[in-house]
Amino acid sequence: MNESIVFRPDTEKVLDERLRANDKDPDVMFTYAALRSIQGKFEEALDWLRQLEEIEPEYPGMWRLKAKIYELKGDAETAAFYWKMGCDGSR
Repeated sequence: MNESIVFRPDTEKVLDERLRANDKDPDVMFTYAALRSIQGKFEEALDWLRQLEEIEPEYPGMWRLKAKIYELKGDAETAAFYWKMGCDGSR
């Protein structure tokens, strides 16, 4: 992932507060996925993205983030599939 991305020290606290207010908040789900992927917690990141896909399948950047995570996991075939999804939105 892009190590130059910096999250505030209280990011998780803010995200948790927003989730308590709305457990279907797509921005929180995506941000948690990005945070977990930067931390190297790829399965957690993918879990957040699966939840996001259920409620908002066309969320901007979701497919590309999935692709990047699979790429980092060494799964080139799945990464290519999600890169394609991110580029043309095919389902």
